[in-house]
Amino acid sequence: MRGDGVLNAFFYSRLKYGLHLEGLQPSDYTFVYLLGLLRDPLRVDMEQTLFDMYKKAMTSVDHGTRFESFRCLGDASLFMAGIFQDYVDRTLVGKEYYVAMGRLGYMNAAGMAKGGMSPALKELSNDFIRFIDAFSHVRS
Repeated sequence: MRGDGVLNAFFYSRLKYGLHLEGLQPSDYTFVYLLGLLRDPLRVDMEQTLFDMYKKAMTSVDHGTRFESFRCLGDASLFMAGIFQDYVDRTLVGKEYYVAMGRLGYMNAAGMAKGGMSPALKELSNDFIRFIDAFSHVRS
């Protein structure tokens, strides 16, 4: 589909631009992960609150469900705080809450991940605020 190529090119160039402005040089794996998050935001469950995602991750006994819940917590926090920054700034909990939950989600998911995903999730956790700022450039 031609439209998919145009959309991919748009997100690719905007993400590269945002990362450049923030002085970030993520690994290739992390870049592809971020591009996928922008390209397919529906994979982020916006029906649940961040606290509900955290609670699900903490109470699940299944390793896969725990990992996915922590990863989704990071994804939702990053996407919301970066793309919908104005909304997040007006919430009662504010940006700091999204930062804390996102870092926590990615850090825990990194500890449970296998292969190349673990370093990527750790990278997202460590530079979470700068990745939020890079995402904010994608929307502008």
